[in-house]
Amino acid sequence: MHAIGVSYQMHGMVPVDTAGISLMDAIIWCDGRTTEQKASVEGDAGLAKQFLQENLNLPGHFTASKLAWFKKNQPDLYERLDAVLLPGHYILRRATGECTTTASGLSEGIFWNFKEMRLSDLVMKHFGLEARHIPFIKPTFGDHGQLTKGAAAELGLREGT
Repeated sequence: MHAIGVSYQMHGMVPVDTAGISLMDAIIWCDGRTTEQKASVEGDAGLAKQFLQENLNLPGHFTASKLAWFKKNQPDLYERLDAVLLPGHYILRRATGECTTTASGLSEGIFWNFKEMRLSDLVMKHFGLEARHIPFIKPTFGDHGQLTKGAAAELGLREGT
């Protein structure tokens, strides 16, 4: 059996279309353009408390806030959005053709409700986001797909790895 492990800096967002093509450059972890989205939660003590109870963190400048910023500020691109990916999941998408994420990836983006162990309705509703943009959730340590013929050739690895 042959396998590849992907390790990466998580706190980033890569919006992709149905073909897996990035709609814009990744917004990385330290990007501060989501100040308005951050304040929309942190400025309301009751809402902030609810976020902390369910999601164990505030959206800050994490991926959920980045996606909300993208929706508001890039509406033409947002209309073409198929999925929001973390940088490592984007690499996997390019290598396998599969669009996946993990609960741990969703939790870093403040998309994960730890009380119910599922996608956070609170986050999705507050920011007006759609669950259809969240990739299929797979185990953190598990099979996320096999290398396509093209990716295998480009990487010098066996197809199907």
